[in-house]
Parts: sequence; structure tokens; C-alpha cells
Amino acid sequence: MQKLNGYLETQYLSVTYSPDTATSNRSRTVYARPLKLYRGINNTLQLRLLNVDQKAVDITGKTFVFNIIYPSTHLVIKDVTGTLADPTQATMKGYVNFSFTESQLKDANGGLYSYSVHELGSDGARTVVYSGDDYDADGELRISDTPYSTFAASKEVNFDTMTSLTTVDIS
Repeated sequence: MQKLNGYLETQYLSVTYSPDTATSNRSRTVYARPLKLYRGINNTLQLRLLNVDQKAVDITGKTFVFNIIYPSTHLVIKDVTGTLADPTQATMKGYVNFSFTESQLKDANGGLYSYSVHELGSDGARTVVYSGDDYDADGELRISDTPYSTFAASKEVNFDTMTSLTTVDIS
């Protein structure tokens, strides 16, 4: 008998959030791994916001938005507002969760996209969150059609009544 290990994990990514422009950029992300979302299932992405000294940032009362961007048009096709993790837990300081429901990704085609994250101020102003390599404001995101694809009902075709000129739409 073969055994297969399965993992129930939340995708996690550390990003640089430094609204204080007086601080020089001392540390940078050298490799930002691509994120993956799966159609047909609920997905959660967890970001940990760090300052340039790689310390967790207090984000209490702040609003963060995750954007999925279509690469050829550079238009945002989906945006999700994050939920802050419980700031009373010392280990959860600087964490924000982005939840994508099955229905939110239903219309997105599988493939390669870009993503960006920004802080949305109370006045509507946006502040960049550096999520890519070398202080890039965007990263790579792959939306996968599998393994949670939906099924379509089969069409029943009666060949007894068909002639050589009959066409059947099976879509």
C-alpha cells in the first residue's frame, strides 16, 4: 500500500512595508516565489508585513488590498481586501490574510498573472507594499484550473434521428 502525505497549509509570503520614507532600504528580497491560487476551491494567502529591518510592523487599523492583474492589459481583474490577524497575539503582529472564495475565481482563466498589494488610507490614498524581487511592487501569480475543476453535465445525443445534414452543438 502506498502512503501519501497531505499538508493543510496557508500560503505565506513576507513583504516589505515601509511607509517611513526616511529609512533607507537596507535589506531587499532577492527571490520572491510565485504564488498559486486554485479555481474551484477557497484559497487563503497570508502576508507578513516587515519593515526594512525585517521587523514586524504594527498594522492595527490599516486596510490592505490584494490585486490580481491581467499581464497584457495591466488591468486589475480582482481585488480583495485583507483581514488583519489578531494583533493581541504577539506572534501574529504584521500579518494580513487575503481570502479568495471559489466564486471570486470562477471567471478567471487559468494562467500566469501579476499581483500587487497596497495599503488603502482613510483618505483613499494608496501606499505601495513591496512584494516582488528587488523592491518591485508586483509579483508573479499563477491561477490553476486543476485539480479542483468543475464538471459539466453530458449531453445525450440520439443518433437514430440524425441525418447527414444534422449538426449537434455539444458545448
